[in-house]
This record gives sequence, C-alpha cells and structure tokens, in this order.
Amino acid sequence: MKKFSISLSFYLLFISHIFSQNWIKTFTDGGWVDVTWVIETYDKGYLILDNENPPGYLWLIKTDINGNKLWEKKIGTGQNHIRFDNIEQTSDGGLVLAGDFNKYDINNTDPCIIKLNSCGELDWCSVIHTQGRYDFATSCKQTPEGNYIMLTMYSDPSYIVNLFKFDSAGNLLWKKNYHPDSLIFDEEDHNVRVDSDGYLISGKCFYSENPGAGGYEHPYFIKTDTSGNLYWWVVYGSGNGFHGFVGDATIKSSSGNYYAIGWHSNYCDTPVLVKCLGSG
Repeated sequence: MKKFSISLSFYLLFISHIFSQNWIKTFTDGGWVDVTWVIETYDKGYLILDNENPPGYLWLIKTDINGNKLWEKKIGTGQNHIRFDNIEQTSDGGLVLAGDFNKYDINNTDPCIIKLNSCGELDWCSVIHTQGRYDFATSCKQTPEGNYIMLTMYSDPSYIVNLFKFDSAGNLLWKKNYHPDSLIFDEEDHNVRVDSDGYLISGKCFYSENPGAGGYEHPYFIKTDTSGNLYWWVVYGSGNGFHGFVGDATIKSSSGNYYAIGWHSNYCDTPVLVKCLGSG
C-alpha cells in the first residue's frame, strides 16, 4: 500500500506537470508586432491579440494551456492602417474586438467593432465612419441580452467620451456622449464594464479646481443605465492632491464596490489600486 501511494503521488505530480507547466513562449513572423490584449479561453488556453504595422494586420494566436500554438489568423489586407486594442469572448464561443482602421478616410481612423465566430471567421463588422475626424474605439463588451457596446473617443465634434450599442447582428441601436462637468477636460476612456444595471466607464480626465488655471490628471468613472443614460460620475483626487489614472480593467466586488489598477503620477509613475463605491 505504501509503494502504491508513492507511485500514485508521482503519477499525479507528473500529470499536473503536463497540464500546467511553467514556460515562456515566443511568437514571431519577422515583423514588428505590438501585443495589446490576452484572454484565457474556454479550454484554459490563451488567445493573444497582436497588431502588425507595417503592413497593417491583426494577428490572433490561439494556444493551449502550455502556450503551444493551436492556430493563428490574420485579419486585414495590408493596405490600410488597422489596430485593435481589446478582445473579449462571447456567449456563443466567438470573439468580439474593438479598434480602428482607415479604410474610408485615408488620413484618419474610424472606430470599428468586429464579431468572429468560434472558428475565428468573420460574422460581421460595424464601422462608425466620421469623415475628417480622428476617432477610435478603446473597449467593447457583450451585454447579457446578447447585444454589444463599444467605447470610443472623439466620435462627436463636441464630446470626447462616446458609447455605442449594437444589436446581435452589428446594427447600431444608439449612441451616447458624456461630458458632465465644465471643469473636466482632455478625458481619456480606457475601459467599459457591463453590469446587470448598466455600464461603468473608467479612465482619466484633467480636472480644474480653479477655472482657467489648468488642472491635473485624475481617475475618472462614469456610471450609466442599460440605455446609456447617466447615473453618476466621479473624479478621484479633487481636493486631496492625488494625481493619476486607472487602466484597462475594472472589477466589481460582492459588496458592489469597484476596483481598478492604474498609475499614481504625483512625482513618478507608480502602481496604484483605486476603489470606487458602487454609489459613486
């Protein structure tokens, strides 16, 4: 029995090693590549989103749990600028991506959302064409009812922060713009989070505590309902001297509060954890 127990222990250790190794993997095709997003997939493997520029392709790499490449796919013709910074899994096993390209306006980019099926083939693509405007998407998510939202910047001549909602086939349902306070300027939206009661936009803004005297960057949150109507907004750091911003992911705790990582930039950039109450 003792010998059997020892043998079983070594066997389980061996199996564990096979299915969860420590490793470093390198992927290259000889060009300049910018990795912008990675997610864990249904099979515990990984999907890596890369941008090649030049010549202007999206490069998707799917791996198993140990980082071994299962398949890869390139999206684009090589004739246009194309860049996507966000990729998420969808309820049907597919993928949704947000970014920008310049097919319809060679001197400027347009926000774009792409839906792929579980095999990485195109289901649909929707572009918000704004002639003569340089605008782009920063984040996208699927909503509980199977629709999609896309967060953009500069898609309206009067507003920096913009939110679009599409149906399950990529048809535009609505667009909302946000600029709730005249003391806010030079906003940057980094991420949109989907909750059962609406959406949370996070990023940074510059806030002037003395009108006309400039301002500093601060973490910035905007909460909406499921129709994109404003619930509340908050700028953290106004009045307490904190300068910085939050990055590309916001989580919600069981108590209903929000947490985001980012940078504290008073003296030099250092990591920071920011907590925002669910009430703002």
